Amino acid sequence: MNHHKFLLSAPYDDVDVETEGPTFAIAIGQALPNLSRRLGNSRTILGARPFQDGSKDFYGFELDINPDEVTPDLLINRYGARQPVPAPSDPDVYETMGSIEGLLRYAAQDLIDDERWHGLIRERALEYRQAVSDVLVYDPKAKIDMLGNLDELFAGRDWSPFFSPALLVHPVVQIGQVDIVEKTDDEILLRFEYWNGDDHGRELEFADSKNGRHHVRRSRYSALRAFDPAFSGWQLPAVHDALQEALDTGRHTDLSDTNWAVGLSASEADLEPA
Repeated sequence: MNHHKFLLSAPYDDVDVETEGPTFAIAIGQALPNLSRRLGNSRTILGARPFQDGSKDFYGFELDINPDEVTPDLLINRYGARQPVPAPSDPDVYETMGSIEGLLRYAAQDLIDDERWHGLIRERALEYRQAVSDVLVYDPKAKIDMLGNLDELFAGRDWSPFFSPALLVHPVVQIGQVDIVEKTDDEILLRFEYWNGDDHGRELEFADSKNGRHHVRRSRYSALRAFDPAFSGWQLPAVHDALQEALDTGRHTDLSDTNWAVGLSASEADLEPA
């Protein structure tokens, strides 16, 4: 199941973490909880989007991966699922809420009366929305009141011209065929089809086995909290609920005896709606 095993390092902070997972991206995500503890930052998140001007958050931890230690079949898509593959030199870990929130607060309160800065305020608002989603993805215990926060950040002024209320409405993710593609005594690996607005594909998620029942993994070790997540932080709880229902009602297929070593090409992924 865990085909990729390697060492992830934050060299400037003298932190090394061994990690593993069914895909390269998931393996990076599996290291995140341990990295958060070792770096002393509970809201450490992966792959935070850069600012619109191309600069990066100054609350950053650079990560190193030795390409020679990564499994040679890195690009094999064993399960025909969406498989983002960051280059070994790409991953960065960020704590973004403090800086992005502060930049939006400054723009929304100090620059709002000058129309020349209205475009910047809109950009900062979108960056803030993405930062909130990132935190909700990587910290399942996070509770964030977007409406209350926007009211505070804009000091009670009307924020709708800069942050459309439509951005608070998130597409409902539809779940299709659910398959068990790998299993051990303690856990299973699920593959499922999804439709997220105009986007559709296949994703992977873990479920833990206990007392004869499978429990979809919702913790920070969820596969859906890996590099480049397919769903926003607001969508993820409903996706997990749908997967749990599929397991509880038997609406899944056991393909764990399949030999996945050969891998599947993208053209073999049949993604017709259920």
